[in-house]
Amino acid sequence: MKGLAMPIKTVYELARETIPQEIGFDCALPQPWVDDMSKLGVDARGHFVWIYDEPAGLWGRPFYLGDPYPDHFAACGGAVLP
Repeated sequence: MKGLAMPIKTVYELARETIPQEIGFDCALPQPWVDDMSKLGVDARGHFVWIYDEPAGLWGRPFYLGDPYPDHFAACGGAVLP
């Protein structure tokens, strides 16, 4: 595309670059969580993925893909990797 210095990355591409290979993730966020964040005035879509710390984990948590972590996302309970 003419005029763009760098193509826009997908959420999956950003997550794959950020999250270690051994940690599973899902680009689809739980809708109740997205709804709760929306009530707080936060549009989490495109900024978070759902990570699973256990290899066969059923329970996940939100993980913010950007850097630095904005203050207004603190209410989201986003995970921070060690």
